Amino acid sequence: MLSNLSAFPAFAAFDALDALTRAAPRPGFPVNVYASDDALVFRALLPGVTQEQLTLDIEDGVLRISATRDLDAPEGFRAVYRERTGAELTRAFRLGVRVDPESATATLEDGVLTVRLPLATTERTRRIPITNR
Repeated sequence: MLSNLSAFPAFAAFDALDALTRAAPRPGFPVNVYASDDALVFRALLPGVTQEQLTLDIEDGVLRISATRDLDAPEGFRAVYRERTGAELTRAFRLGVRVDPESATATLEDGVLTVRLPLATTERTRRIPITNR
């Protein structure tokens, strides 16, 4: 990818850096998870991603965060070095606790996605009506 840069002596060091970064594992995007007595909160760093490029799913106790990120070069330019990639990025988290997906909320502000998953009540009290026959 950066072989064209070797023509520019100032960029020669990027060739070695590029080889190192390609070999390094990339988890997709960083996520912090917080827990309280009544909810789980996930905060994901997704710079440049819009609400329309995000998908959140909860299925079988797994939260899946998917994002599509396009990184087109400005008009009239071509990329000569790129650390951020445009791609489909997905992270999945086994929750380990029951959550109430109907009460889940998500916000995207300044490139930070915050997902709040209220914990499901472990026991629901329900009065059962008795009917006459």
